[in-house]
Amino acid sequence: ALDKAAAEQGALAVELARVRGSFSMAEKLNAQLTESLHRETESSLAIAEDLRGEMAKLQCALAAEQSAKLQLATGFAKEKEKVLAVRALLDHMKEEAGRAREEARSAEAAQQLLRADVAGLRTDLANAQASREQLAS
Repeated sequence: ALDKAAAEQGALAVELARVRGSFSMAEKLNAQLTESLHRETESSLAIAEDLRGEMAKLQCALAAEQSAKLQLATGFAKEKEKVLAVRALLDHMKEEAGRAREEARSAEAAQQLLRADVAGLRTDLANAQASREQLAS
């Protein structure tokens, strides 16, 4: 019975040593994994900080682009208004030129009628003077 108890005690001692060895290896592995996790966490935090900085830069660049786009759109709208105003003025000037041409044609026609009337009056005057001279002689 003592031999059996001693053998059991020896087996338990071997099992305890094996469990202690496994526990020690598990602690070492846990320490390594904890250190690795800590390094990965630090690296991830650094990457996140870099990404925040990059995002801030990109947001500034986007705001600048949007501002420039708005200025271009505003400038384009103003230029378009100017072009439309010039076109309207040009159309108005064309209408005025057409009316002026019509008035010039009407004035020219009236002038030709007046010239014809004056020529007729001169002829009448010459005839009247000739008749008067005949009567006077």
